Amino acid sequence: MNKTVIAILVTITVIAGIVAAIFLISGESNSKEQAEPEQIEMAEKVTDECTEEYEYMEQETEQAASEEEKLSPNAVLTFEKYYTDCQHTINRYEEVPEELVNATKEELQAKYNTWQIKEFLPEKVVLYQEIEGSCGEHYMLRDVNGTINIYELGQNGEETLLEETDIATEYLTETDMIDIQNGLIVYGKENLNMLLEDFE
Repeated sequence: MNKTVIAILVTITVIAGIVAAIFLISGESNSKEQAEPEQIEMAEKVTDECTEEYEYMEQETEQAASEEEKLSPNAVLTFEKYYTDCQHTINRYEEVPEELVNATKEELQAKYNTWQIKEFLPEKVVLYQEIEGSCGEHYMLRDVNGTINIYELGQNGEETLLEETDIATEYLTETDMIDIQNGLIVYGKENLNMLLEDFE
C-alpha cells in the first residue's frame, strides 16, 4: 500500500514536472516571437530616421549648390595683367560697375570674355590676362641738382624724362640717396607712386 502511494506520488510529480517544462518552453518561444516584431519595428524606425536625415542633408547640399555666389554692391575687381617679355604683373583696381551688381560668375565671364577669372567671391574678383610684350611701366629715379627726376625706360633701356619733382634728396635716408644717385629702377605706376609718397 505504501509502495503504491509512493509510486502514484512519484508519477504525479514527474507528470507535473513535464507539464511545467512544456509551459516554460512554450512561454519563452512566445516571448521571442513577440520581441522579434518589436526589434524589426525598431530597426525599421532607425533606418527611416537615418534615411530622412540623409535625404534632408542631400537637399541642403543641392540647395546650396543652386544658390550661386553673386557680386555684392561693394565688390572690388582686380585686373591682373602679366607681361611675358619683362615678366611683370600690373594690377588695376575698380569698383564693381552697377550693371554687374548681383552678377554670377558666368555672367561676369560673359562680360569679360578675354579675361580668366582667377578668383570669384562676393566682395572680391581677380581677373587675369597674359600679354605678350613689356608692361611699359619701367621707371628710373635720378638725383638731378638735389631733386628727384622720373624717367621712363624704353624696351632697350633708353631714358625719357617723365617728370621733374620737387622732392629734395637731402632729406632721404643715406641708402635711398645712394640708390637714387646711382639710378633707382621702379616697376609699375602703383609702386612708383607709393615710393614717391614715402620720399615726400
